[in-house]
Amino acid sequence: MGLGAYQTGGIWYVAVMDDLTAFPNRAGFWIPSLLMMLALAGALPLAPGAGAQPVLLPGVQSPAAGGAAAPPAGNKRAFARQRKELLARARANDAAAMRKLAQAYMQGHLGLKKSLAKAAHWYRRAAQAGDARAQFSLARLLLKGGDGVRRAPKIAAALFLAAARKGHVPSMYWLGHMLERGIGMARDVKEARKWFLKAAEKGYAPAQVALGVMALAGRGTQRDLVKARDWFAKAAERKDGWALNNLGALYEMGWGVAKDREKAVIYYELAHENGNPAGTRNLVRLGELPPEALDASSPAQAASGAEAQPAAAPAKAGGAANAASGAAGKGVSASPPAGGSGKKP
Repeated sequence: MGLGAYQTGGIWYVAVMDDLTAFPNRAGFWIPSLLMMLALAGALPLAPGAGAQPVLLPGVQSPAAGGAAAPPAGNKRAFARQRKELLARARANDAAAMRKLAQAYMQGHLGLKKSLAKAAHWYRRAAQAGDARAQFSLARLLLKGGDGVRRAPKIAAALFLAAARKGHVPSMYWLGHMLERGIGMARDVKEARKWFLKAAEKGYAPAQVALGVMALAGRGTQRDLVKARDWFAKAAERKDGWALNNLGALYEMGWGVAKDREKAVIYYELAHENGNPAGTRNLVRLGELPPEALDASSPAQAASGAEAQPAAAPAKAGGAANAASGAAGKGVSASPPAGGSGKKP
C-alpha cells in the first residue's frame, strides 16, 4: 500500500492505493518504434467520413467540426498567394512547409477548409522527413482522433519517443505522461520520471508540476513533501496554473510548509487569475469567491481549454479541493500523504 493516483469520472486523484506498476521489457520500445515506422510509411490509420472520436485525456478538446470562416475580401488574394507558395514548397519535400500546411488545415487558416485528415497527411509527410515538431503534432492528433482520423495511442507514443530523442521538450513531457499512465506503451513510472526530469531541466513547467506530484505521492521516487513544494515553486515562477493551485493546497494543508491560510488564498487567487479551474473552486470553497464564480468562464480559463488543461475535481469537505491530473498538469488532493520523507502533515 502507498500513496498513488487513480482515475474516476475522467479525473485523476491522489490517494492511498496499491501500486500496480508494470515494468516493460525491451520490446516495450521496439513495438511502438515498429508501429511508428509503419505509420510514417503511409499506414497512418485514417477513417474517411468517420465521426468525432471520444477524447483520450481529461480536458483535451477535439477540434471543432466544420470549415474555416470566410476570409475578408481584401485577404483572399493574399491567402491564395500564400497557399500556392506553401503548397509548392511542401510538394518539394520542405519539412517546415509541410508542417505549416498541416497546421493551416488543422486550424482552417489561409482560407483553407479545416480538415483533420489532410492535416494528418501533411504532418505524416513532415514527420517522415524527420521534423520533430511534426512528429509531436501528429502524435497529439492521433491521441485525440477526430473526423477522418482514428485514435492510435501506440503510434502516438512512438512518435513522442522519436521527437523526444531529438530533444523536443514538449514531447519529453508527453512521453513521460504516456509511460506514467501506460497509454500506448507498457507502464513504467521510473522511466516516466526520467523523461519528466529531462523536460523539467529545460524549464518546462508541466513537467515540473508532474515531478512535484510524483514527489508528493512517492510515485517513481521516495516521497518528499519539500521536493514537491520546490518543483511546484519552479513551475509557479512560470505562472503555471496547476503549480500555483498546488502550492495553495500545500499551504492550506501544511504539507512540506507551515500551514498558512493567507498564503494558500494568495496562491489560489493567482491560479484563478491564470485560468486554473481548481483555483476557482478552492476560492469558492473557502468563501473568497461567490458560488456564481464557478459558472463564469474568464478569458484565461477559456484559453486554457485550448491548451489541454484538465478539468477540476469537486472539493472535499474539510480539505483542499482536488486538482485534476491530466495532459497539461497534475494536482494535489485533499487526502494527506502517509509516511515517507519531508515535513509531515
